Amino acid sequence: MKKLAWPALLLCLHAEAKSPQEQNWQLLETEHFRLMFPKEFQGLAQNASHELEQSRALVLKQQQRQLAKKTDVVLLDPDNAPNGFALPLSHTPTMALFATAPQSDSALHHLSGWMQLVALHEYIHLVHLAQPERSAWRDKLNQLSQLSDLTRLDSPRWVSEGYATLQESKLTGKGRLYSAYAEAWLQQLAQEGALPRYNELNIADGRYQARGFAYLVGARFLAWLEQNYGVEKLDTVWTRQVAIKNRSFDQAFEGVYGVSAQTLYQRFVAEYSFQSMQLQQQLQPLQAKLWLNSKGRQQSPALSPDGTLLAVVTDDSREQSQLQVFLTADNQKAREKFQQSQKELLENDKQDVVDTEPASFNPEQKYLLEQRNFTGMRDPRWLNAETLVFGANTKDQFGNSQQDLFLWHLPSGEVKALSQNAGLRRFDVSPDGRFIIAERQQAGYADLVRLDIATGDIQPQTEAALEQIYDFPRISPNQQQLAVLHFAPQQGWQLQLRDVAGQLQQLVPMPEGYQFLSYPSWSTDGKSLFFVASQQGRLCLYRYDLSSKKLWQLTHGAEMVQMPVPMKNGSLLLQLVNQQGPDLYLTEQFNAVEVTSFAANTNSEGSWLLAKNSIKPAVGDIASQTHTSRTDTVPVQNHLRMPEVQVHQGAPVGASQQPYGVGPQQQSLTLHYHFSNFTPDAIGIALKGGDPVKMLDYQLGVQKDLSHNDFSAAFGAVRYQGWPVKVLLSLQQSRLDLSGQQNFGQGLEKQKSALLQLSYPWRAGEWQFDQQLQLRELDLTGSLGNGELLPDDQNSSASLVLTQSWQHQRNSWGLGFANSFSYHQSAGDSWRGVDWAPEVHGRWQDWILAVEGRWQRRWQQDALLRLGGFSSAAMTAAVDPNRILSSELAFATLQGQDYRRYQLSLAHQSMPPLRLLYRRHQFAGTADLDTYGVAVDLPLSFGVGPVSLSDLQLDLGLFRISPEDAEQDTALWLHLGYQF
Repeated sequence: MKKLAWPALLLCLHAEAKSPQEQNWQLLETEHFRLMFPKEFQGLAQNASHELEQSRALVLKQQQRQLAKKTDVVLLDPDNAPNGFALPLSHTPTMALFATAPQSDSALHHLSGWMQLVALHEYIHLVHLAQPERSAWRDKLNQLSQLSDLTRLDSPRWVSEGYATLQESKLTGKGRLYSAYAEAWLQQLAQEGALPRYNELNIADGRYQARGFAYLVGARFLAWLEQNYGVEKLDTVWTRQVAIKNRSFDQAFEGVYGVSAQTLYQRFVAEYSFQSMQLQQQLQPLQAKLWLNSKGRQQSPALSPDGTLLAVVTDDSREQSQLQVFLTADNQKAREKFQQSQKELLENDKQDVVDTEPASFNPEQKYLLEQRNFTGMRDPRWLNAETLVFGANTKDQFGNSQQDLFLWHLPSGEVKALSQNAGLRRFDVSPDGRFIIAERQQAGYADLVRLDIATGDIQPQTEAALEQIYDFPRISPNQQQLAVLHFAPQQGWQLQLRDVAGQLQQLVPMPEGYQFLSYPSWSTDGKSLFFVASQQGRLCLYRYDLSSKKLWQLTHGAEMVQMPVPMKNGSLLLQLVNQQGPDLYLTEQFNAVEVTSFAANTNSEGSWLLAKNSIKPAVGDIASQTHTSRTDTVPVQNHLRMPEVQVHQGAPVGASQQPYGVGPQQQSLTLHYHFSNFTPDAIGIALKGGDPVKMLDYQLGVQKDLSHNDFSAAFGAVRYQGWPVKVLLSLQQSRLDLSGQQNFGQGLEKQKSALLQLSYPWRAGEWQFDQQLQLRELDLTGSLGNGELLPDDQNSSASLVLTQSWQHQRNSWGLGFANSFSYHQSAGDSWRGVDWAPEVHGRWQDWILAVEGRWQRRWQQDALLRLGGFSSAAMTAAVDPNRILSSELAFATLQGQDYRRYQLSLAHQSMPPLRLLYRRHQFAGTADLDTYGVAVDLPLSFGVGPVSLSDLQLDLGLFRISPEDAEQDTALWLHLGYQF
């Protein structure tokens, strides 16, 4: 035994990797919240604790609602991007707050502070959806079972997200209901007749920015309901949803309003569209020519130093990012090809009508870069005429996404990483190609940094601070100044001029009433700055002349304008957004108006919907139309406001902090169920417990065949993941009557077992490894259907299991391979064996093909391999390595000493758990057994959160069994259970 244990443990000591649970977690507890966070999030956690307590106090005043239980809050940064989520269980309310703040060009731009906005939004979710049932028996069931608590929630996504978005704005005076960016986008959709239909409010894909419909349109529809029918009436819908009488959302809503939500939504769309069209008629359109029609997401166009190439990030047909480089010269080849096709059309049919010439012949693509083991490519900037720097998401040692920078040499196609797990977001490259200025976001802190391209050294340019954001740093052509957007509480977004060392020089003046501010860009001569700012809920293009210190408004809101790109000849490329996404337009002429009224910051409250009959026919000149103060808007009235955001130096009075340990423990009853027409059924119940971070998990349960008493089992397991070596202890006891299986003779298995498993997973780049040492005691007795007796003595054994995987992924294809090798040996050398399972998988577009093999060999009769049966918490291959589980087959369908399996699987990337499978099972000296069909193997697990939402396994399938020496049969199975 020692000979097996020591090599494995020594191998673990030389590995370099960490799991999320290995971070130095802390627990900060206030009167109503428990905050869990890695140590480096200390400052963010203290700020969040204040915002959470303030949110609770304000919501209680507003709604007279509060949570019955203390709320668990996990602070983390899994994506290096702004987000959060709430799991509204009435007895274990849980939320997660992500550390990274939003950027200037998102619908989240209008905020008083990031942590205040996300904490309030997620807390509203809990108060809205986690109210206890007033039915006593349903509330008791929800207390015992977290899954029961979750399944009671049937509110549509637009209701839950829309209501939280509505309240985030009412209680801060900012938020997405008041966002000028969101308003400009939705008015653009309304003017195109493209606002989402009612059944599209809940979708998260299929249309450009569809994920935002639930938030942006949902909030506006609910605000419209409050304005037209009263706040109290909407509030009664939530009261009715948790009544003793069980109601769906639709029933609760229609009972209050007398008509369905869909009917009233159609009226809202009609009014909103009418008012948007009236506004559009007042605005003078921009004269511009379509230059690049991308028909989808397009961002960050960047012109090469010589002006001959333009880089832009777009989406391919499968909505994965790609970096395209176009020639800026006219695409004469495309024009000639079109003209030739029309000529041939008329030659074939003189009475035919030719196609209308496209508004633009897209420029010719010169280079294309797909993703290469990174995702979310963005923000290309030119290093020189042949090299681009771009950002993309990578994985750090904890499995979290980090934003990093890469070099792409266009002629050779070579891609090289410039940073590693650095959290670098938007950036700019110096004209001499020596350094990069970038914003860095880590653990909630933001600063400007300078990256030396030759050495990779990163040096801070500003002091890292909470609740601050830097965005779009842009170095002037003469390399003397840096224009950068900066956000701070009570200041909002400002456009700053700094020296290249980061020292503030001046603020660029902004038009009065602005709220949105983004996309700064230097003119090619460095004498002017272009940027986009909002005016009366519309996005407009501005130019600031540095010498005269004058500000000019160049567009007037008729288009949703983004990303100005100055050209060498003085013209501009602009992104103009429509329902399909942004397209690039070329323009030279502007109706420029000098701005004479200025604002110091964006610290103003917003409005959202134009009042009825407030639009009058357009009269007067452009200036009088665009600079009217916005008195024709309707604020959402609410006298309650969150306090001004400030950076707190400590936690609230009375709070306590301590090392996380095993964290606050939760318990829930969970269901285990198995059905198969080949094996005994099993239904069971377990008590599952653990903490929200998954430091310690455990479960204890029983299973039984209630129909024929052919299967009974008891099981327990505990797992600890806080050390580099992960520990799992499992205890199992089962009785399986093989005679109860379809097409099977007499047989009985009785098992008592204990397993101690030590594992160390680690990764290096695209390589992943896992090393396991398994120590077990197994008492297995009984007989098989062929009359062969199983061993009746206790069997102490150990296994060393080594697994490895590697993959390379691009947009259109992917390739990977994996290996698993196991060596088993019992005490006293009564038996030993080896297993090897190689796999090669490839992807072309959306289709995934995998070829797998499995070879298992045992040298002694005491280790008879037995094929078939389902895996459950009470029946695992780790406990009995001589059991080969395969859900489509009955237990012990075949036995032998030498087993081989060959498998082919085909899946589609839209639903990879669903696979078409073919398997050939072989034992030496027996006939082959073929099985084929469709199977779903779906592990369901949250990284953090309630215990019932992790380790859940759903397995179902329909297979045809085709023995070489017997009749064919059909297998059907369904398995649901929790397994560590």
